[in-house]
Amino acid sequence: MSELMLPIVITAVANPELEGFIASTLFAQGWSVVFRALDWDCLERYVCENPEGAATALLLYGSDLTGISKLGVQSITPKLRQVIGFTTDTGSNPEFADLTQVPAVPGDLISLVRGFVRAPMLRVSP
Repeated sequence: MSELMLPIVITAVANPELEGFIASTLFAQGWSVVFRALDWDCLERYVCENPEGAATALLLYGSDLTGISKLGVQSITPKLRQVIGFTTDTGSNPEFADLTQVPAVPGDLISLVRGFVRAPMLRVSP
């Protein structure tokens, strides 16, 4: 039986407490956090300079990231395996009002991420 390969993770969240919560929760579940972007420019540079790594990565970003825009997110999304965005400051960035609220407990975060990771693997019976 083959094991499900766990994705590598890139975080892009400005709030250090929130980023720490996300990274440590996923690390405890066996996911590798390979890059922690401090602003949008760092994230874009990493994705462009590491195309093979980015293609297998799960990006978790927060709407509080300096320099982030909806257009920017749309431009790098095809270069990544999966993208999950979190609303980190309600009302401060109306472009991202429709994003997911950050889960308050580790179990909810893990369930959310696993749902995104497994969704592309669902098959429909012919």
